[in-house]
Amino acid sequence: MPIAPNLLRSQVEDFEHTPNYLSSKLLARRDRILTTGRHLLALHGLRNLRICDLAIALNITSAAIRTHFADLDALLIEILREHGRAINKALSGIHHADPDAVGKRRAAYLAATRGPHGGLTEAHFLLVRDATMLSAENYTAIHQSHDQNGIILAGKLDPDIVLTLLDAPRLEPLRIQAMLATLEGTDPAEIIPLPVLTAPEPAHQPQPQPQQPPAPPAPERDWSDDLADVPDDLLQTYPDGQTPGAWVFNPGCARAPPSAA
Repeated sequence: MPIAPNLLRSQVEDFEHTPNYLSSKLLARRDRILTTGRHLLALHGLRNLRICDLAIALNITSAAIRTHFADLDALLIEILREHGRAINKALSGIHHADPDAVGKRRAAYLAATRGPHGGLTEAHFLLVRDATMLSAENYTAIHQSHDQNGIILAGKLDPDIVLTLLDAPRLEPLRIQAMLATLEGTDPAEIIPLPVLTAPEPAHQPQPQPQQPPAPPAPERDWSDDLADVPDDLLQTYPDGQTPGAWVFNPGCARAPPSAA
């Protein structure tokens, strides 16, 4: 069975991370397509939005969008891949030897998938609602990664039950943690607070370089035969090759060098 092109492209981009063949202008446009596309897909759904609708919203051509994403399926795949990387980064920050590793990982997962008011983020909402609309190959790859998170977060419980509660759009994080604690037989009062996650800066943005103060102008010097007041790197012989003294040239001085004795 041939492998879906979208799956191959997503796997290569996942290996290479940010495409390094794009200019800063194209990378900025790609980020804008991802951000706006995520918002509009969350509002309207994968099957109700078209490439031309996204192009109109961004005031660019459909061809400009297809330069980065062949279709809306490819756009959604990239959105979910970026979201999956953010979740994996949040979970990998808790060491497996930590006695509270499961509780801390659940808190990190909720922080990575919930907005400031407790609801699902747009990317996670698309994962829960629209991922099943993708092709079988692409959905399988995304679903396997999500199931792996369920195993990491399960602890003593069934992974499917844990993921169902963690991804429930109408449940607040504190209530989810309390329900999981009750199922495990632990004290709900010992719920681990959600960490505060900061969004990483785009990799393609150059870091600002510290401003170097301008070098002070070199002091003007005149012709001199006194070796004591001539720096070593400015010592020159007389024009005829003799070396009875030394001279240094000052571009602002109109006089000619002294002739050899």
